Amino acid sequence: MGTGARGSVLLFLVLATALGGGVISAEGPLETAFLEKIRVDLVAHVNHQRLLAGLEPFARAPALDRAAQQVALNMSKTGSSTPGGSGPSGLSTELQGWLVREGYDARRAVVHAVFDTVTGLETRTALEDLLFASESQGLEGGLLDPRFHDLGIGLAGSGDLQIVVLVSALSMAGEFEALTEPLDDIERVREELLELSNSARRDKGRRVLQRDRCLEGVAQLYADKMLAKSFYGHVSPDGLDAFERARAGRCFNPRIAENLAQGSATVEETIGGWLASPGHRTNLLDRRMNRVGFGVASGTNEEGFRILWVQVLGSS
Repeated sequence: MGTGARGSVLLFLVLATALGGGVISAEGPLETAFLEKIRVDLVAHVNHQRLLAGLEPFARAPALDRAAQQVALNMSKTGSSTPGGSGPSGLSTELQGWLVREGYDARRAVVHAVFDTVTGLETRTALEDLLFASESQGLEGGLLDPRFHDLGIGLAGSGDLQIVVLVSALSMAGEFEALTEPLDDIERVREELLELSNSARRDKGRRVLQRDRCLEGVAQLYADKMLAKSFYGHVSPDGLDAFERARAGRCFNPRIAENLAQGSATVEETIGGWLASPGHRTNLLDRRMNRVGFGVASGTNEEGFRILWVQVLGSS
């Protein structure tokens, strides 16, 4: 580690010592200012190491800071060196409760705690291990774990005892964003859907499908509508089926068929699901069909996080 990074850790310890004599609560303006300085300093150096490792930097999450602060305060008051027993999703029951109360919807979270006296060399060593993911710490449990996107920091002290708590976490929204990021390139996704659909049709001696801009518009409009209106099904709340939607979109194909999917996150999973379902498979392999349009929508609605897929097939 460079002298600048080590100096920053020492500065952190000096600031922590300056607050000694009572438990840090982050309630007063002076304590809040100190905590923010420490957090900014530590996050900057953690993110420097993540960038060197080719990882995305942590984002600051105020709710995560507040939860980490509560963990640190509780550890200081109880004298415990662990943040609580194990609970669902790998979270301690204590941390899980604080995350919920502070409004952080965690998919996963890990507490990294340094629990020692300010004057002990062990504190600096342990903190450096956490910050810079030494070999003894390992990437799986350290702060260079790519599965985590957010970082919260808490600090508490009583006398010469100092506790530093870093909580690395992934929110449900963060996980969903990472999961659906490949779907942002809708043109590429549609081409992949077409390729896999035609691969299945070739295997059965069917003629290949051609993308149809009119059917594509109908499919995308319906995917967006299901997401916005929080419903799923071949008949929309206004009573229209796929054939009627195609007509409303001025697609005058003699035959129309529709496949829907929800929840799958990849093209392969979606096409595989349709081929595994008798009804969807019949539509996809229908020898009379030669035109197709695809719609994909992802986001949140009244039912939570949703990924919706629509395939509208037609004959010309």
